[in-house]
Amino acid sequence: MGTSEIIALVSAAIALAAMFYARQAVREARRQADAALGEVEPLIFLDSPPFENAQAIGGRAALTLVNRNRCDIRLTQIDIKADPAIAVSINTGEVRDAIAAALRRSQTTEGEALIIDLRDLHYMIEGSSIGMAAQRVRIPLKLTRAGDRQYTQSTVTLSAVVRYILSIHTTGCPAH
Repeated sequence: MGTSEIIALVSAAIALAAMFYARQAVREARRQADAALGEVEPLIFLDSPPFENAQAIGGRAALTLVNRNRCDIRLTQIDIKADPAIAVSINTGEVRDAIAAALRRSQTTEGEALIIDLRDLHYMIEGSSIGMAAQRVRIPLKLTRAGDRQYTQSTVTLSAVVRYILSIHTTGCPAH
């Protein structure tokens, strides 16, 4: 292999590396532009303070939804599932707004899952435009022992599925 072939091979490797870097840069720029324009999925998370004692279950948790999209979203259903020995319900002692009160009225339990059906409520979480704070909805949850089951773990596993519809009726939102 001559010097010219080695130079060509090195040049090709450098070109491939530059192409990979450019592709990553374009992907990141698109992600940042989408975030700036409000074209992002809502942020959904479960959080809870640590339990003092697993035997004295009676903990609290919260499901928080933050709509950073410029379009409104309409919640249709929320499913929250915990470990089989744990029952999840809405913490009625912390209900402070209309959504939480509506959630309390519409909750049902199927097996170990808490199912909150919101299809008939048409509850919207408003979108946020550039410079506006994103609307945040917090749903307080109560964790208790399910029946006479013993729970000996020091942590509780929760999972949530939130179903929603992106509203195309918000000004400036594209029809998908």
